[in-house]
Formats: sequence, structure tokens, C-alpha cells
Amino acid sequence: MTRKEFAVIGDPISQSLSPAIHRAAYDFLKVDWGYRAIQVVEGALQVSLSQAAEYSGFSVTMPLKYEAASLCKFGDEASMVTGVVNTLLVSNEALIGFNTDVFGIIQALSNIEKPDSIAVLGSGATSVSAIYACQIAYPNADIKVLARNAQRAGELEHRFGISSGVIPSDTLNFDLVINTVPGQRYSAAGTILLASYARDEALAVNEISGKEMLLWQALAQIRIFYLGSAETQLPNEDQLFQQMRLAISDL
Repeated sequence: MTRKEFAVIGDPISQSLSPAIHRAAYDFLKVDWGYRAIQVVEGALQVSLSQAAEYSGFSVTMPLKYEAASLCKFGDEASMVTGVVNTLLVSNEALIGFNTDVFGIIQALSNIEKPDSIAVLGSGATSVSAIYACQIAYPNADIKVLARNAQRAGELEHRFGISSGVIPSDTLNFDLVINTVPGQRYSAAGTILLASYARDEALAVNEISGKEMLLWQALAQIRIFYLGSAETQLPNEDQLFQQMRLAISDL
């Protein structure tokens, strides 16, 4: 394959593990592709993309996921439903948007016991993806969005037909909690997925690292960059995924 350039964009961006993950995958696939981290502040995405014509695609992180969706001419089902885009593919100078966070959340939770009650903490773009992922994976579960911003939580309540409230100070009594609030940890009776990862984080026995979500959503991104589809598996994908995991095992 010819040389291609990709990047992860957002603000802040220096802590991102995406370059290590993607470079490991590209080495495994034996493609001459570059991948770097670029800081892009909120409100500057369109201008930044217009100055990056050499790039074939982007991983999009906070706070640009809504902004990215607004710039796309086409999108996959998950991005259309959520209005959230974390993957941009440049095709014939048009932007195609994808939301691979939904896939990443579903896969990160694939080994847990099916929950009857779910709390999604936070009201940003990742929480929207988490709500939609839970509605797909656990259609019979009782889902509640809890946020510090009661108004925003209420908006998500009406949008997705779920209940809402504010985050309580005591233990969260739910089978599954998806915490999308950066830098905040909460106590829960059931499983907790930490959607915001931290380097060298120490996990409680009931916590799942956000690195799991990160790895799985990155796998779908690499499928898109390599094959144009998030659903088609890559060559020797199990071994490729292990190389991706090893790339961040000490980070």
C-alpha cells in the first residue's frame, strides 16, 4: 500500500495512547502509514482539517466529537443516531464519519454478566455513545443517566427514553456503571467501566479499564482505515489485537 498519514486530534492530546496502538497495528499489517497526535482546540476543527490535506483519516477525541459530526457529508448508523463522530475517513475530499466508541463499549463489556440496571455517569459525547451502546447490547435493562448537569441529563432522558438524575454521593446501586466523567471515580455495587482511562491506573476488582474501550474502538477505526468498513475483520485480527494490547501494556 502507498504511504498514508493518519492522526488523533483533540485537546488535550499529549496523554493519548492512540499513536502507540495504531503504530503497532500498522507495523503488524506491514503498511507504510504514519500516525501522530495533533492538538486541535474546540471550534478550530474545520480550519485544521482544511490545512491537513495530506491526511487520509483521523481519530477524534474530546472535545471535538460533536464538531466532527457536523462536518461530515456521510456517516454510519451509530454516528447518525448519536450525533457523535470519533473517526473521520477522507474519501474523494469528502468526510465520512463513524462512531466506533459504541462498538468499543459493547466489546469492553462483552464478558460481564448481563445487567438489569445500568447507570451512565456524565452528559457529554461519550455518555451519549454509552447510552446507545447499552440500548443495543441490553435492550431490556433499566438505563439511567446521572450527571452533575441536571438540565443536560434531562435532555438525554427525553432523547433516549430513559430516566435521569444527578450523581449521588453514596454508593451507586446498579449492576453496571459506565463512568464517562474525566478524573472522577465513584463507588458502585456492580461492575464499573471507566470510559476515561488513565496511565498506570490502579483498578478495583469491579472496575474495567477504559483502555479496553480504547483498544476495541481503535480496532474498528483501523478496519475503517484499512478496509473502509468497521464490520469487516482484518487479516489475522486476533494476533493484531494482541500486538495493539502489548503496545500499551506498560503505559
